[in-house]
Amino acid sequence: LAGQQILALELKGIHLPPRLEISLIQIATPAQCFILDVQGKPANAPVVILAKQTLEDPTVSKIVHDCRADSDALWHLLGITLHNFH
Repeated sequence: LAGQQILALELKGIHLPPRLEISLIQIATPAQCFILDVQGKPANAPVVILAKQTLEDPTVSKIVHDCRADSDALWHLLGITLHNFH
């Protein structure tokens, strides 16, 4: 994921309060797709740290469709704040 200028993002899980759960984070580059299994992982798990570094990087554009619920779940469950998303 290093060196990418644009990524696509999709989350799978339950994003409706009161039950927030993220099972998979899917990140795609123009050439590859990565599926990160974060279900039940704490915020300090290596896979979550990788996701956090990628999704919070302001130099990388993230393309997301209707990310209100996804953004809320990322923040409340994993402490991730999306930056530079469209």
